[in-house]
Amino acid sequence: MLWKFKDCHQYYVDVMEEFGYISYSDVLTASDYNIPQNRDRVFVVSILKNVPNAENFVFPEKRQPRWKLKDFIDISVDFSAPEVQLTEREKSILFRLEDGTLAVREGTKKGYKEINEWQIINLSIPGSKNRRGRVGDNAKTITTSPRQAIYYDGKIRMLTAKEYLRLMGFKDIDYKKMRAAGITDNQICSLAGNSICVPVLEAIFLQLVKLGIIKTPA
Repeated sequence: MLWKFKDCHQYYVDVMEEFGYISYSDVLTASDYNIPQNRDRVFVVSILKNVPNAENFVFPEKRQPRWKLKDFIDISVDFSAPEVQLTEREKSILFRLEDGTLAVREGTKKGYKEINEWQIINLSIPGSKNRRGRVGDNAKTITTSPRQAIYYDGKIRMLTAKEYLRLMGFKDIDYKKMRAAGITDNQICSLAGNSICVPVLEAIFLQLVKLGIIKTPA
């Protein structure tokens, strides 16, 4: 947890204790719950102390990966579509090695990182000379203004709003409903960045259900 938020966290725990709650905290990452995204977040669960099993809560165990990043990519997307184009600044940090391998400039001793098929490239802050870890097998943390690209079939394009939602655990029908409600793709990207990864939240609630702390509808 970032130091600047520790006081806020402790204040919350102390206040909830005064109200009769016991609080549990842990850092969970989306990639441990079948979502290929490096997204670490602090989760706090507060339970009334007089509720049966309140003292027995534990955060859900990590799950064995079932899907890879490529399973979340919409291969029907047209590489020439305007919404998936890189800016000229973003293109400027990409280049080909002598053997034809695509690479991106990074702030490392080597100066660049090779990009393999089905890897994510984080193109945010393209002008940074110190940026590292731009390439990976998992998506980087999705922000409210994400600039992440995917490389496959020898070409590169930006992720779509639908793909960002998928990487937060939402279903395609959720994307369709949002578009039908008049929400733009840019707004959807922002909402995805502000959201909580669905499978992580589901796993936490499942723990509460198993302990009988939360009752499911009859």
